Parts: sequence; C-alpha cells; structure tokens
Amino acid sequence: MLYSYLQEIKVFLEKSVCSKIKLKAPNNDSDMVVELRHPVVTIGWEAVELNSPELSCRVPSIAIGTGKVVDDGDWLTIPVELALITHSSGTVGEMGIVFDSSGYVDLINLMDCTVRGILSSGTMGETLTLAEREVEYTPDMNPMGDFYTGVISFTLKGKGMARKEKDLL
Repeated sequence: MLYSYLQEIKVFLEKSVCSKIKLKAPNNDSDMVVELRHPVVTIGWEAVELNSPELSCRVPSIAIGTGKVVDDGDWLTIPVELALITHSSGTVGEMGIVFDSSGYVDLINLMDCTVRGILSSGTMGETLTLAEREVEYTPDMNPMGDFYTGVISFTLKGKGMARKEKDLL
C-alpha cells in the first residue's frame, strides 16, 4: 500500500510540477553544451558516483523518500522528504565557461514550483491529502561540484490498512 502511495506522489510531481519547468542538465561530452529538460522523478535514489555517465540522465531530478510512517488502522501518516538536485557548470560566454550560481538559482526555482504545486493542490492523486498546510524546504548551501541539492518536507495522510483479523487471512 505504501508503494502505491509513493507512486501517486510520483505521478502528481511529474504532472503538476516537472512538466511545467525545464532546467539545465549535465552533458557527458562537454560542459560547453547546455541542454534543458524536465526534472526526472524517482522513488528513492540509487547510489551513483558524481562523475558517472548515468548521472547525466537523472539530473535535474526529484527523489521521493519517507520518514517514519505511522498507520493507526484508519489513517496512514506519511512524512515525505523530496530530495532535489540540479546542475550547472556555469554560464557559457565568449571566454568559455564562467562559474556562477545559476545551478543554485535553478534549485530555488524547482523548490518554488514544487512547494507551490503541493500547497495549491492540497491533495496528491486520489487518496492522499496534506496532513498540515505546512511545507518545509531547505537548499543546501554547499554545492557538490556542479551539482546543487535541497530538501522539501511535508506530511501526507491516506487511508490506513485495516487491522481486523479477517483481513489478515
């Protein structure tokens, strides 16, 4: 059941957030080439090295994770944590690549779009609702090379699993 809820969150983010924004993506062949693409949404995040060619097809992205889930039989409370990652090797100009903070700006823009999408909807999919109208978000102030990360946290509620003995059979 939890996985189906995570799938609902993924579909919501793809449709209501990621389809509305394009950000810079890393290029394995050249830092001088800038490609814009919609962020990729994943459930969890498989480990990958920063210099790996696999990373370029997964950035920009939003990875969905959870904190401690509580199920009282009636309601499932899901603390959601979204990890965001953007990329920028700088701005291409006449003198080559000039380092700037455009990756950080992309991260802030992606956070703003995501938070606005969550708060304006109040629901995700057909079965999940915001438990509280509070969304916390924090950009990481220390980039990892050309990559910028941040976290968005909020809590959702969905129908819990029944606790009756007959349901366990």
